[in-house]
Amino acid sequence: MKYLLLTDVYIPQGYEYLLDEKMPNAALSFPLVGLILVLIAGIAMSVMVGKKHKLEMLPVFAGATIFMFFNYFIVGIVTMFMPKGNVALFMALTSMLTAFVPFMGRLFFIKMFAKKYNRLKSHLGYGVGIMCMRGLMNLLTFIYPILYYAQINKNGVAAYFPADAKEETALEMAKNLKEILETEYSQYMLFALITIALMVYAIAATMPIYAAFKGKKSKLWYVFALGMGLVVSLAEVLYSNNILVIPSIIMAMVAAGVTAFFAIKLYKELAEEEKEEPEENNNDNGSISQNARVKIPKFSNLDKL
Repeated sequence: MKYLLLTDVYIPQGYEYLLDEKMPNAALSFPLVGLILVLIAGIAMSVMVGKKHKLEMLPVFAGATIFMFFNYFIVGIVTMFMPKGNVALFMALTSMLTAFVPFMGRLFFIKMFAKKYNRLKSHLGYGVGIMCMRGLMNLLTFIYPILYYAQINKNGVAAYFPADAKEETALEMAKNLKEILETEYSQYMLFALITIALMVYAIAATMPIYAAFKGKKSKLWYVFALGMGLVVSLAEVLYSNNILVIPSIIMAMVAAGVTAFFAIKLYKELAEEEKEEPEENNNDNGSISQNARVKIPKFSNLDKL
């Protein structure tokens, strides 16, 4: 492969036109607006939940761990070994994995910590953790272009390529830069919409899972939460592969909206019920609840021994 020498920078042949690229203000504004929208949505949902319930750190941290370990690590490993010859089959299997594996991981953590963290605020903590981590990971999609666009406008495209870049590295960087520069700015707004829909589902799924886990409602609510998760996962996979972009966003928003609708109905009913229930273990201040106190014998018959 031949290279174009520009000062101390080598740029792969065929990509020389990138040297003249300059980014308009819209290139920076669209991903920046998308980033702000996702941030506002995440903060607003966290504040809304935190205002009504004093969230506990362990469930929130566990929720973030659930998302990273099961959604990225486990699903990522499994998809590496999946046959990719049939694209439709691969996307269908990926959708099922990204819905089922994190769902089961969430139930596993809930069951593992159920002895101490089994009230509504704990379950909401899992949802907030998953929602926040999903939003943070997707924020990278907005941050990278902003950094690239700012660097290109300030220092030129040549600054993007390191002077000591090897042939394969330089070619890969040129391809990535070409893809970023050719991305339609509206795509960042669409990505913000589907990200917010995924975040809404993550926290809304808390209520059907809570209702079924506590035995307050039918176990079919598990099926509902998993089914809606499958829909949003399929929408995410379709969007990521640039297939049916607009329909996939609508699909994710409808599934998230339906989940949120039933979550609100369940919350209004079950939150009031829980207020009337005693603490199962410890109160928030660490003291033992009245129902958990141990009766101490009086040993009134010791003088007869």
